[in-house]
Amino acid sequence: MRLALIAALLSTPALGQQVVSSPRPEAVAVTVYRDPGRDSGGMNLRWLGGFALITETRTVTLPAGRSTVRFEGVAGGIVPVSAIVQGLPGGVIEKNRDRALLSPAALVNGSLGRHVLLRRTDPGSGKVREDDAVIRSGSAGAVVVETKAGVEALRCSGLPETIVYDQVPQGLSATPTLSVETDSPAPATVTAQLSYLASDFDWAANYVVRLADDGRSYDLFAWLTLANGNGESFADAQTQAVAGRLNRQRVAREQTPDPRLALACWPMDSTSTHDPLRPPPPMPAPMVMMSAPVAMESMRADSIVAKGGMQAVQEELGDLKLYRIPERVTVAANAQKQVAMIEKASVPFERVYRFRSWNGEGMPTAATILLRARNRSEKNLGVPMPSGGVAIFERGLLVGESRLRDIAVGELVDIEAGTSPAVLMVATPDGRTATVTNANPFAVQVEAERNGQTVKLRVPANGQASLRLPRVS
Repeated sequence: MRLALIAALLSTPALGQQVVSSPRPEAVAVTVYRDPGRDSGGMNLRWLGGFALITETRTVTLPAGRSTVRFEGVAGGIVPVSAIVQGLPGGVIEKNRDRALLSPAALVNGSLGRHVLLRRTDPGSGKVREDDAVIRSGSAGAVVVETKAGVEALRCSGLPETIVYDQVPQGLSATPTLSVETDSPAPATVTAQLSYLASDFDWAANYVVRLADDGRSYDLFAWLTLANGNGESFADAQTQAVAGRLNRQRVAREQTPDPRLALACWPMDSTSTHDPLRPPPPMPAPMVMMSAPVAMESMRADSIVAKGGMQAVQEELGDLKLYRIPERVTVAANAQKQVAMIEKASVPFERVYRFRSWNGEGMPTAATILLRARNRSEKNLGVPMPSGGVAIFERGLLVGESRLRDIAVGELVDIEAGTSPAVLMVATPDGRTATVTNANPFAVQVEAERNGQTVKLRVPANGQASLRLPRVS
């Protein structure tokens, strides 16, 4: 009892203490960092493992003395311990993440024992009836209400029905809110800066390769794809993305209450065998996950907004790479945004046929086709290339899809373009040698790799060649 009283005092403003609300920022910057646990794989839109640094500028009017400042509309995935507030004359005494968000479940839980209206519609006549009711149970399992007619479970009458609330229960917020305690020496209107880390973000590069008709060069275009799994949008934000692996300690995410209602009805027998004030056993609680999965179910391909006409500018950030979007953009809630990142024309490449594994017992193995270029400026590249997916087009048709790892300037750029049924290898039973056949009307460069060793040879057009395979260690 004593601990509960102390907790209540800490979670509410002191008697006479004023509350100041900042509903929205005047300016915002969003810096997105990739999921540190993701290599060349694509983003998991149901479980975004990256994060973002959010910096907001807000105007706050403070009274003299101690007050609570509520920064409304912060990202739902905010890490409260990371929040830094600058510009308050009295500094910050205490900060809290207000987690009581407005939702169907929170409305029910916050209205226990209170009078509400139960609105029902007769599907035959279309008539709407409103009955006074009192909520008798929480949101887990059946929602039990009591009317003049008796006790019943919500939405078990056979009629379309809903609860109408005359007010929002105290303590519920429509948006995620960070509150801080401050003590101002005098009344003042100040410009405060709020910075914090937030989860449920990620970004990736997406490449498009268009092969030239001569088969010796390609045009390369890359999109910077940002994903925001939070329920909050950041309008007209200065936006940038950071490439590279950051040394960051993982912080456990807060377990937020399930916002959904889990409704159930009583068994179809008699209420005499069941306590009407005791709802049936609750439905199994959903697995507590990061806040992304529920929100991200709606993040489909059609939620991607492509922003043409501008290109991200690459800058150095120590050993990391920073891609700055030159214009302000809106990082929308539960959506993706694409901005041009890299555009290179006429990149010369060599077609290489590679074998990294092969069949035994004399069975032929098809070669993997590589489009090999050198990431140098004299080869029309010479830019850092973050990992991401690649779509390859030839004569306007999709001919292959693959993935790129992070590639530094000066490295080889090997883009896999499928397998070739025209270049086959048959290994001898002892696995020491092999015969490579080439059914193409042109000579091909072949590589066989095993245990870090590579053997190369050139196979003539419509011909074959013998190959000594790398040894097995």
